[in-house]
Amino acid sequence: MSPKNNEKKNPLPRNYHILRVILSDADARTIGFERNPDMIPTILKSNLTEILIRFLQDESKRLVLLTKYAKELATTDLRTRQLHETREVVFSLRETDKTSDDALDFLQEKLTLLQQERVDHDKYILDMLDALDQITSTETLLENIASFVKNFTFINTDNWEDDLDYFRTRFLLQRKQEEDDQRLKDEFIPVEDTIQKSKEGEPQQIRQATAIEYFFIAIHKKYYTKLKHLIQEYNQIKLVQHPDSSVSLEEKSEEELMELIAQQEKESFAVGKKMYTLKREQGILTLKTYELVQTLKSRLLNITGSIASRRFMKAALNDLLDIVNDSETVFEIKMEKITKDLKRLLRIVRKEPSEGK
Repeated sequence: MSPKNNEKKNPLPRNYHILRVILSDADARTIGFERNPDMIPTILKSNLTEILIRFLQDESKRLVLLTKYAKELATTDLRTRQLHETREVVFSLRETDKTSDDALDFLQEKLTLLQQERVDHDKYILDMLDALDQITSTETLLENIASFVKNFTFINTDNWEDDLDYFRTRFLLQRKQEEDDQRLKDEFIPVEDTIQKSKEGEPQQIRQATAIEYFFIAIHKKYYTKLKHLIQEYNQIKLVQHPDSSVSLEEKSEEELMELIAQQEKESFAVGKKMYTLKREQGILTLKTYELVQTLKSRLLNITGSIASRRFMKAALNDLLDIVNDSETVFEIKMEKITKDLKRLLRIVRKEPSEGK
């Protein structure tokens, strides 16, 4: 085998080891060597190895600053996301608070009308029960019951339904009025603060280096352990892929990195201050709206129950007419049935829930 072939198979001098480091051609020339073709290791003598060590040590100092900057970016991103989420919550609470003022007034007015209606019905039924003691004939019974049913009136609640349905949707079913809410939300939350995913706040990504980015170097074994560690640390810095291509961290000096960190800390503090203010409002509104919503739910349920009970009351009134118009039933039995149904009607009226607040 020729000496030339032996040189190709074993190009390294004795006691030399290969390492690979990500270097630009300009950095390599600054240190004092150039890339060999076909990924053949560049053999570094002691003087170049020492220069390389100093270069890597200086670059490694930046790792602390880069790490700190990355943490500040992550903190700013987290706070920005929390701020956006808090804005969403506070918006909803503000809307609930605003809507509840109108709802409380509307529902209290209607509930008062229904409560008075129940009082009137209660008295009207009791008067009819007392009047039964004075009735002695079928004709008089028919006349009195017909008049009783005719004059048993209900408040017209049909024109309440649109408002009631809206308040039921908002406070009982917890459905959002999507189009109106979104329009108001867009006005409350500025577009620039909407988080899709802040580039500065995205976590750092470690990319894969291409083969052409690596320099293969051969260094003496006495430098191997030290250089291996330094190169691993340095390569890690070089492989950090910042999400914003406009910020080239690897080209920043220590002073520039410290300035970036200071700017990021300032931004993070400003976002945190906004979030703190909104969080306080959120806490106050949460307690306030919880109590309001409980009152609103109670009133809504009572109004809904009162209106729904009319179906049973109207059925009871129709039963009274059926009884007095039944020609096959004797007067005494009619009186018993009428008394029983009037008491049933009275129970329906008195079972209507009060507001409870």
